[in-house]
Amino acid sequence: MENNNMDTEEISLLEIIEILKKNMYFILSVTILTILLALSFSVVKDLSNPMTYRYKALAKTMIKNTEGFENQDLTALNLYTSLKIKEDVKADLKIKDGNYQVEAEYGSVPKEIIVQVEGPDKNTVVKLVDGIVAKTHGLVVGSKIVEKGVLSQTPIVNEVKVNYMLNIIIGMVLGVMVSIFIIFALNALNTKVRTEEQLKMLLGAKVFAIIPNTEEDKYSKYYKVR
Repeated sequence: MENNNMDTEEISLLEIIEILKKNMYFILSVTILTILLALSFSVVKDLSNPMTYRYKALAKTMIKNTEGFENQDLTALNLYTSLKIKEDVKADLKIKDGNYQVEAEYGSVPKEIIVQVEGPDKNTVVKLVDGIVAKTHGLVVGSKIVEKGVLSQTPIVNEVKVNYMLNIIIGMVLGVMVSIFIIFALNALNTKVRTEEQLKMLLGAKVFAIIPNTEEDKYSKYYKVR
């Protein structure tokens, strides 16, 4: 028989829609649960991220003659922002950790360079910018320290904000995907005969009559075949 040659059972689009409709409450329940979990995760993450501050200190130096660097490959700005000089000064000051950033730019006055250091500790940024300017001062011919390290009055607020809406959307999508996966996984493991087409495919026989079992389960059916 032709039906016996079919090794796998194909599910039509209408059957998929019917399965999803029958399990709509399960899908909604799992989706709501994952949304609540995502919302709870967002609240906990938001509360566990305290507001931190970063401080900035700057110093000014004047270069009368930009020639005569020990390393001719470095410009004035590159020399002040040199990673080696920063690390040497951090070692001298015994700064072991902390993310400190060094920037240098030309000021409004000709040949004036403003060196800025940003970091998590307000006392350390002042010491670090003074150390960098002092160490670089000996490498620049004709340089003069105009202003030592001064702490900026307004600290930089480093606040990590939690995206609640994004986490809720992710939770909703995961809830729908997980619930649908569970439904079809259980449906695939269910070997019961639920439709006339499945019975025809299994036995290769025609359905003669359908007798409902109204006493035990009004939804179950008995099939008489020939």
